[in-house]
Amino acid sequence: MTRCLGLDGTRGGWVGALVADGRVRWLRFGHVTEALALDVDAVGVDMPVGLPPTGRRECDVLAKGLPIDLDPRAFPLGSAATSAISHIGVQLWQADDTRSYDIAIFRSLSESFWRWLTASAAEFGYEVTPAR
Repeated sequence: MTRCLGLDGTRGGWVGALVADGRVRWLRFGHVTEALALDVDAVGVDMPVGLPPTGRRECDVLAKGLPIDLDPRAFPLGSAATSAISHIGVQLWQADDTRSYDIAIFRSLSESFWRWLTASAAEFGYEVTPAR
């Protein structure tokens, strides 16, 4: 049976929903590496990336590695896609009408993805941190 973990950052660490055998088990982690050490088949990390119409555009960070047009006319609310970011397989979907995106990747590639995301975001003056 497939075991999947959904993660979200909090002020005090990380919270996870482990889905296995048709059940959900809620977990709390002090650091993301604790969550990544679990024996699971896939990990989805909530990383909201907004797309404001003016000013700094977080979509530019994703555009560095994602070959998908995230313009609202091409990728409207509710859209989802399977693609690759920096040679890492991803599932991406638009989470809400604030132009936030959820990105799911395999756990074994999460550290590589995290390094790519933080390096790409730094160029635009962003610092990638867990959600508060």
